[in-house]
Amino acid sequence: MKRPLARVGQPNSRLFDRYSLVHAVVGASLGLGGAKPSTALVVSLVWELSEPTLKATKPKIFPKSTRDRATNKIGDMISLVGAYYLLRQK
Repeated sequence: MKRPLARVGQPNSRLFDRYSLVHAVVGASLGLGGAKPSTALVVSLVWELSEPTLKATKPKIFPKSTRDRATNKIGDMISLVGAYYLLRQK
């Protein structure tokens, strides 16, 4: 079942929210682990593309299972890729 879209002001509606930290930790881990830039981008894209299906089929594993607004998806990707570039091992 399709989850409701996050309302303005709720988590999953803003560019950055409390869950942006989780995306940043993943990006930092990839950077510190020596992953290629393309890997960080692919991980971020795959997550953002699969997240709606996971929220629809397994809503209980998410603290807030509303669908992300487009703005929030962009913020999630910025968080992951930004942290990757800040901490990547060259």
